[in-house]
Amino acid sequence: MYNEDDFRDFLKTVDGIGLESIDDNSEAPKVIRFLRHIRPNQHYRIKTTKKTFYIQAYNDEGEPLERLEEFTMYSENNFSGFLKAVDGKGLESIDDDSETPKVINSLRHIRPNQHYRINASHLTAVKKGVTWSKVEDQAMEEETLLAVQNALIEKINGPTTIFPKRVMFDQEGKPLMEWDGILVCEDSVFLCEAKHNMTLKHINNLVSRLKEFPNKLEATSDLEFKQLLRKQYIGVACGAKFSGDVRHTARDMLGLMVVFPGGGRYNVEMPKKL
Repeated sequence: MYNEDDFRDFLKTVDGIGLESIDDNSEAPKVIRFLRHIRPNQHYRIKTTKKTFYIQAYNDEGEPLERLEEFTMYSENNFSGFLKAVDGKGLESIDDDSETPKVINSLRHIRPNQHYRINASHLTAVKKGVTWSKVEDQAMEEETLLAVQNALIEKINGPTTIFPKRVMFDQEGKPLMEWDGILVCEDSVFLCEAKHNMTLKHINNLVSRLKEFPNKLEATSDLEFKQLLRKQYIGVACGAKFSGDVRHTARDMLGLMVVFPGGGRYNVEMPKKL
C-alpha cells in the first residue's frame, strides 16, 4: 500500500476497523487504524466489529416465543441487512422496560452477549393484539366466574364463595397447578377452565387436571389450599365458543358444568347429578 487512502479502502473492503499484530497476545490488542503505524514485513490480522448477541425468537405469526436466537455479525452491512430482512427499524434491549425504549440501529451500539428484541411495526401490532387478547381473556374469566357463582347460589341455595387464589405452589415456590377461577360451596369445589374456543381436547385436559388436583393439594404447603382437601371436585368448562356437541359431551357424559354465551350473557348448565 502506498498511502492512507489505500489503507482505508482496504479496511472498507474487508469490513475491518483496523489491523492487530499477530504477535500481540494481550487481552485488548492495539488496533492499528493508520498505514503510518504499520511496520514493514510484520504479520497482522484484520480487526472487525464482530459481535455475538441474542435476539427474541418469533413464530410465523410474529408472536414471541419463549427462547432467544444467537446471532454473530461482523459489520454494519450485516446488521442493516438483517434489519431489512425482518422489516425492522432496529433492536431494543429486552431489559429496557421504559415506555419508549431506545431503538438501536447500528451494530456499534450493540453490546455483546446481551438480549434484544426487534422493533418493527408488524411485531408491535402483534404485541398489541396479544395484550388486548389477554385483557379479553381476563374479562371473560371474571364474567363466567360470577355467572357460575350466581347459578350455584340459585340452585343450591347455600353460601358460595370465590376462592381467593388461583395458583397453587409447592414448598419451593414452584407452581403446581393454576385455574381460571375456583368456587367453594359447602363440601364442593368448582374448578374453572376458560377458553375462547372450548374444544373436546380442552375438555379432556380439564378432566385429567381434575383427577390430579387432590394429589397437588397433598403436595402444596399452602394452608388455604389445604382447606380444599377431601371435598368433591367438579370441573367447570367456560367458552366464548362452545359447540353444542362438545357441551353435551362435557355435561352429560363427563359430569362437568358448562358455561357459554347466549342472549347477551353467559348461560350456565349443570350436570344432572349435581
